[in-house]
Amino acid sequence: MPIKTITPKAHFVAKTTVVSPPAVEPALLPTSTTATPFPASRKVFVNIAYSEHIPAPPNDVPLNHPAWNLPLIVSEPRLDKDKAGKDSTVVDAIFSNTVKTRVLTDPEFKLAVIETVLQHLESLPKHRGLILSRQISQPNIASKGKLEPRKVNVPDPTPKASPSKSEIVTSANAASSTAPKSILKNSAAPLQNSAASSKPLIEEISSSEAPASKEDVPAAALQKLTYTYHRALTDEKVQNIVTIRLPQGVLTNETLKHTTLDVEPHRIIFALPGCQTLDITIPMSSGKAPAKDPIAMQLARAAPIDIQAVRAEWRVRDGVVRVIF
Repeated sequence: MPIKTITPKAHFVAKTTVVSPPAVEPALLPTSTTATPFPASRKVFVNIAYSEHIPAPPNDVPLNHPAWNLPLIVSEPRLDKDKAGKDSTVVDAIFSNTVKTRVLTDPEFKLAVIETVLQHLESLPKHRGLILSRQISQPNIASKGKLEPRKVNVPDPTPKASPSKSEIVTSANAASSTAPKSILKNSAAPLQNSAASSKPLIEEISSSEAPASKEDVPAAALQKLTYTYHRALTDEKVQNIVTIRLPQGVLTNETLKHTTLDVEPHRIIFALPGCQTLDITIPMSSGKAPAKDPIAMQLARAAPIDIQAVRAEWRVRDGVVRVIF
């Protein structure tokens, strides 16, 4: 990747918060050697900016095609203060200046741009376990702090496959010998507890509220589950990844024994004690079904799910379950 000096042009700021901090938090450099960039509940400001030196996304590839990608540069996190004078973290995300027009005219594309940055931060090995809130607000500022000129490695216009690297799923004290219950329709192969490192390709869109539980417990007393969907390129193969995000502390070795994951060609059902059942019904066609759930509509292009290829990744400590196919 060529090294160039660029001066980013600020556009808007997306503000989020840290839901779950990384398992190992590196020092926030160069501002401090002791502070951490993503402690729990920390406000995170993402500066969305543009530069003519960043490659544009391909024009001849549809948005929902696996080969479509969104080149970007993401800065190292730095320490700042919010309006109340409390510590906050700032990250610069720089895209091609050709992206700006579509961000201004296409709300879904704007959301995809923001989610691409969040997914990038969460996927970095040094931030393993990081979960950022998908409740995004937009302060009335062009940038949090001044965007200075910088030398960067300009990304390639098209992504290249990189070897898969294993990652730690849970810590030793969070390991459980009792596997959660799972049902795979049209297949006798069980889900596996495994992990896969992946290079983000595009789009992770936050889900709406989960359907109400059918249990006798009043729905208001049950916690709600959300999920996201994105595609990743690993070993020259595109993987579909559904990430179910659980309320903090809900997934334990004990509740794991009573947790069920049911995967069908056009449906994913996840049930966890104390939470509303997450029932994802995937439309037969992304172009015909009503868009009641925008993520399920995105999943339609990956359906029917190949049950033989499904595997699950259970991160007890992080409160995350990933269905990979």
